[in-house]
Amino acid sequence: VFRFDPTDESFAHLYETESGAISAVYDPHEPGIVWHGSLDNGAYRFDTMTGDIRQFDVSSSPVDRVIAAIPDPATPGVVWASTLEGVARLDVETGGYRTYQQAANQGAGDGQLLSNSIGSIYADRSGILWVSAEGSGVSRFDPTAIGFAGESSDPGDPNALRGQFVWQIYPAANDIVWVSAVGSDTFDPGWYLNRVDRRSGTVDSWQISSFYQTPLVEDADGHLLVGTAEDEDVTFAGGVYRYDPDRNTLFSRYSVASGHLPDDNITEMLTGVDGSVWVGTEDGVAQVNERRGVRRIWTPDPDSDSAIHNGRVWRLFEHSSGDIWVATRQDLVVLNPETGELTRIWDRPDAPVDTDYILARVIAEDADGNVWIALTRSGAASTIMKYDVADDGITLFEHDKSDRATWSGGNVSGVHPHPSDPTRIYFATYGAGLSKLNSETGEFEHYHAEDGLLDPAVYTGIFDNFEMLWLPTNSGLYRFDPEAETFRRFGLEYGLQSLEFNEGVLARSTNNELFFGGVQGFNAFFPSQLRSNDMPPDVAITEFLLFNERVTPGPGSPLETAISDTDEIRLAHDQDAPSFRFAALHYKRPEANRIRYRLEPEQSEWIDADGRHEASYTNLAPGEYTFRVIAANSDGVWNEEGAAVKLVITSPWWTRWWAWMIYLALFGGLVFAADRIQRRRVVLKEREAARERELEQARKLESAHHELERSHEHLKATQQQLVEQEKL
Repeated sequence: VFRFDPTDESFAHLYETESGAISAVYDPHEPGIVWHGSLDNGAYRFDTMTGDIRQFDVSSSPVDRVIAAIPDPATPGVVWASTLEGVARLDVETGGYRTYQQAANQGAGDGQLLSNSIGSIYADRSGILWVSAEGSGVSRFDPTAIGFAGESSDPGDPNALRGQFVWQIYPAANDIVWVSAVGSDTFDPGWYLNRVDRRSGTVDSWQISSFYQTPLVEDADGHLLVGTAEDEDVTFAGGVYRYDPDRNTLFSRYSVASGHLPDDNITEMLTGVDGSVWVGTEDGVAQVNERRGVRRIWTPDPDSDSAIHNGRVWRLFEHSSGDIWVATRQDLVVLNPETGELTRIWDRPDAPVDTDYILARVIAEDADGNVWIALTRSGAASTIMKYDVADDGITLFEHDKSDRATWSGGNVSGVHPHPSDPTRIYFATYGAGLSKLNSETGEFEHYHAEDGLLDPAVYTGIFDNFEMLWLPTNSGLYRFDPEAETFRRFGLEYGLQSLEFNEGVLARSTNNELFFGGVQGFNAFFPSQLRSNDMPPDVAITEFLLFNERVTPGPGSPLETAISDTDEIRLAHDQDAPSFRFAALHYKRPEANRIRYRLEPEQSEWIDADGRHEASYTNLAPGEYTFRVIAANSDGVWNEEGAAVKLVITSPWWTRWWAWMIYLALFGGLVFAADRIQRRRVVLKEREAARERELEQARKLESAHHELERSHEHLKATQQQLVEQEKL
């Protein structure tokens, strides 16, 4: 194992293994710890701070050639090793391990590894492990269930579903569930319609031809209608078929040949409140109402204002007024079921621009009758459109990356108006989590991993009759509580067909039973029968560290007792790098507990621990702080009180109050001395000035004296001259 320093481009040799080191992974739970996989010598734990090396030998197990070792993202002390013979789960504390192999058939839901020859192993942010198997694809592992989910199918079982990937579910009366599924290239290739009788446990299946999702509806008389696609090699293909319960078979009901449809490739269907069956195809839309004798067809004509401009129907939606909204590629129209009148939405002056590149992907109606539409534009952020029925106006919500309160711009999978509050509209997206719009303020809130939604890829959801929003993802099923704004995740341990679900494959029966389909079948359950874990976890601060060194109680230590019994810690000014370790104590799926922490007032927002159990701080200024930890159990029930400890970092002696008093006294003395010196200078200056004045006065007197003497001499001379003149 070598360490490379990019600053001087030098390598430092750290240690050797007999068979070499194949991989290196940093441990997110233990700073400075690196895990190495070696081919024939197991896994190595290397402490980069101390240089200590610990080997985890698995040579006596059937999985002894380690390719990579990665720490479990959610559970400290657990390391997963991928080998050429399977996967091993290492216990760091005890050194023990548990192995998983293809032949062992171990794991949740009787799943297993696709192959024992593991190429790589990866942990995503939601805690799911992805394991690549040489020549056999990828297995996904849920640590909450301690098991693998792989593909399985048993076409020989007469009471098993035909087709593995469920793409449509329609619950009917008398415990009948209709399921459309497609098989893999290996098992049951092609599309199948399954009639599941849950009372008898029997399944009847028919091979059909279908597009992405098979349209399934019941007509006004309760007969099941199935939309299919053209395929010469399949019996039940092309047009709309109806199920005959007496003969237990399907027969063609609507088609181009019967004069009901513009095209036999069916993309969408719905049954209106007036009993009309609406059929969307690849080349137009049709309305059939046998009771009223109504049969209408709209075909595309890009040059006509009274026709749809594109025939490929993407979505059919019935408004509470009875009008039918039809979304096609590059077009959006409203059809009146009574008159057949067509209204073009994109011709309105307040419609979005460049509609030739817009698809109205999802349409929904809120409690006030307003229509909400998710618009997808190729190569650009999506747009939310609101049609206000009362004002007959369109409002667009665009993405602004500089303003988090605007629409996220994510690719919308579902629009979910709150059942009883028209001001709350929820938007599920394929990669940006869940968003909520306050329709009164126009502001959005966004939910992500820090809120409990660990998977940002969210499919179309559904509200139950308790006004809880259920959201399928690629890592399990989530229940969102709009009032508490909390998420609860359901994994394989709850009996899910798989962690992965399919888009739009969900339904709710009249008695509030929910159905969700995925890549291994479908699930059905009553939300009222799910038992919640209402006991919040205990929270403990387990260790205190300074400069990454553990602090133990004792003389000269900042801790007088154990940290769990300590209310206040006092540190010197130069002890400004504290760390805290913490734990959530709840033993029902403890790996799914969530922890948040913050250091007040340094941090105003809670920090999601994201699987970590330590918080570190550096360069803290002197002052008083409070470190708090809160936690939630696997069902999202929070212990809001949590655990807390007060931290006081004292100021250095030169900043204490008495030091400031000394500084003040010294300053006063300096001021006094300066004043005395200044006064002395003033006195001396005054004396010098008086002396100068005296000297000046003396000089003036002397000058006057000299002047008098000169005057006297002059008078004497003048007198002498006068005497001489008199003598003459």
